[in-house]
Amino acid sequence: MNKSNEKSLFGSLSRLLEEMRSLDFATVFVFVAVAVISTINYYYGGRRFIKGVFADVFASKAQLVFWSAVIRNFARFGLSFLLPMLLILWPLKARLRKFGLGIGDWRFGLKVTGIFILIMLPILWIVSASPAFSKAYPNCPGIKADWTQFGIYAASLILYMTGWEFLWRGFMLFGLKDKLGYYAIFVQTIPFTILHFGKPFSESMSAIVAGIALGIIAWRTRSFWYCVITHAAVIILINLLAVLRLRAGNYELGLRALKEVFGVMF
Repeated sequence: MNKSNEKSLFGSLSRLLEEMRSLDFATVFVFVAVAVISTINYYYGGRRFIKGVFADVFASKAQLVFWSAVIRNFARFGLSFLLPMLLILWPLKARLRKFGLGIGDWRFGLKVTGIFILIMLPILWIVSASPAFSKAYPNCPGIKADWTQFGIYAASLILYMTGWEFLWRGFMLFGLKDKLGYYAIFVQTIPFTILHFGKPFSESMSAIVAGIALGIIAWRTRSFWYCVITHAAVIILINLLAVLRLRAGNYELGLRALKEVFGVMF
């Protein structure tokens, strides 16, 4: 490399570093923190890692599979909710309410949440009859035959969804809001959608719409809690329908199937 090329290279790097110094610290920090937290979640907050840690703790494979799923949900709550909260307090030194941790516009939030869940009920009933759905859910085998375990797992899912929603619709969305404005809604939709890869195609595609819709709800209400309610209700209903259809052995639609499927609860 000749001297003129070296000067050009170092000059470009110098200008780049100078421009980077002018970037907003909070915005850059949120981007990097989300990347780091997502990576830690993947390697140390997943079922595979947790199964390895607790392999000798539980007496049977069935117990290991079930409790590793529950522990995973607690781990994701810690990594995706508690950890970002600490980062908001330091080094960002910001108010938690600024990141959507207040109740916001609760009247609008509860109304839109109720409407969304009502719309999803018939959609989930139809989707639950598909072969792809029956292969993917329930996503915890231990809840198929034991209602107590179903209740424990459902409760842990609320914690999981609290972390999941806060990372995207709280920490990331509101952390980027000042600099990106409404674009932050679409930015947070990208990793949210990517993390649905591996699910049935229809679910991954619907994650795009859901990511935008939930982002708008959080933005409008100034709170991520209504996204938690919505998402937790949907995922618990999905698992409930999967278990009921499996127990009833019925994957048809219509009123007769509806009666048979929900009849196994009683």
